[in-house]
Amino acid sequence: MFEKVFNYKPSERDYLVWTIVHPSIWLIPILIVTLLIALAVHGTVLQEGSKYYFLVDEAAPVETAAAPAAAPAPAAAPAPAAAEAPAAPAEAAAE
Repeated sequence: MFEKVFNYKPSERDYLVWTIVHPSIWLIPILIVTLLIALAVHGTVLQEGSKYYFLVDEAAPVETAAAPAAAPAPAAAPAPAAAEAPAAPAEAAAE
C-alpha cells in the first residue's frame, strides 16, 4: 500500500509540477493576485483606526528653528584681464 510513498524519488518526479503550473500560462495571473493581496494587506494595516495609522498621520510637521546664516566669504581679488586677440589684417576685412 505504501510502496509508492516509500519509493518516492523527488529528483525523478518533481519536474511534473511544471506540467500543471505552466509559467507561460500562470505567471501573470499569479503576479496579479500577489499584487492584489499586497494592496489589501497594506490597506488593512494603514486604515484609519489601526494601531499603525501613525504612519499616515496628517498632522502638521514640527517647526524647527532656522539655522544661523553663515558669515559671508571675503571678496576675492578680481582676475586679470585676458589679453586681446590680434586684429585681422585690413585687406582680409575689405573683402
